[in-house]
Amino acid sequence: MNIRRKLKLCFIILASAFMTIPAAAEKAEPTTHDLFSVERVSASVYALLAKPTAVFNGNGMVIVMQDHLIVVDAHSSPLAAASALRQIRRDVSSLPVRFLVLTHGHLDHAHGALAYVQEGLSPSQIIASLPTRTALGRAKQDIQGFASFLQERRGALQAGLVGLDGPQANVSREAVNDINAYLGISATTEVPLPGLIVDNSLRLQDGKLAVDVKFLGRGHSAGDLVVHVPSEGVIFAGDMAHGFEPLIHASESFPDEWIGTLESLEALSFHVWIGGHTGVHRDRRLLSLWRQYLGELVGKVAECQATGKTAEQTKAALGVEAFQSLSAEGLAISIQNQYDAWLFDFYRPRLRDAIAKNVLETYEYIKERAKEKGISHSAKQPSRWPTAKRQPKAMGSHC
Repeated sequence: MNIRRKLKLCFIILASAFMTIPAAAEKAEPTTHDLFSVERVSASVYALLAKPTAVFNGNGMVIVMQDHLIVVDAHSSPLAAASALRQIRRDVSSLPVRFLVLTHGHLDHAHGALAYVQEGLSPSQIIASLPTRTALGRAKQDIQGFASFLQERRGALQAGLVGLDGPQANVSREAVNDINAYLGISATTEVPLPGLIVDNSLRLQDGKLAVDVKFLGRGHSAGDLVVHVPSEGVIFAGDMAHGFEPLIHASESFPDEWIGTLESLEALSFHVWIGGHTGVHRDRRLLSLWRQYLGELVGKVAECQATGKTAEQTKAALGVEAFQSLSAEGLAISIQNQYDAWLFDFYRPRLRDAIAKNVLETYEYIKERAKEKGISHSAKQPSRWPTAKRQPKAMGSHC
């Protein structure tokens, strides 16, 4: 399927035909504490940086237009989105929100969209790609899984509170309260389906600014969008790039194509970029390192498969030290520091475990792609990447 067709807006879907919001749904009330740090990054653009809380959120962005706001991403729940709206009105502007852009369909970035609908936004003003809209149709399953995880974490936090006092006890109590609030609405939370679907690119413009919503290719998901404010040199990249390692899911990500998509991102004109997690970036160094890492990862895993190694053998062969990109410019240390700064304690992985997970997910991805395309990985027939902009190369050998 050619998903990079000519520049156009595919279609607008009427909310009444494709979205159901329970009539009795209660309006979400924001938490009393701020869930985001608000940082002004240019004359008209503000970053909403998710704090390390027990209910995990992605970052957001606010663009102040002439008479309205454009908000990017909606966080983990209507409660989180309502808190973001409270902070926007207090710290950014009281102008109404006219458009909500969802970079992709994962829970921490999109499941709070209902809060904007409850404030009067129509689903036809919620912008996403078609794959994101499809993913949000499965939101209930994601919510149930996250709720089960949080219930387990709540039990551990409550047990740890016995005999605990001081600042750490306050942090744990706040975490339990946040989890209780999420669990209290999870059973009835609906995620409105976006009605304004972007196939390739959409320009939103008024007398003040032009804002481009772009699909540059597949990567973290099948439908990642980036938001570009060209006149102010700012990009919101979603989970296409951020301060952690690339987050790869075999069933949803495209690690081989991600390399070329990052090249397309870097070809845009900008000097400030905001990822879906961690802080604001003011140079492109990390984007280059991500491309190098993904090239190494795909190439090395494919090489291990070609020599007949199992997934577990490949994981054992490809530890952190196998990747030159992770040692370049202190990337491995930087990622671990970002975990400590931006993640609540029970989300913090060890870097070697995160890299091992990426190896396993990439192994499964390559295996499934080979099946789909009838490719037999062997020493005589190396892996092929028909949809990638360039074939990844393994840097050095550990197989």
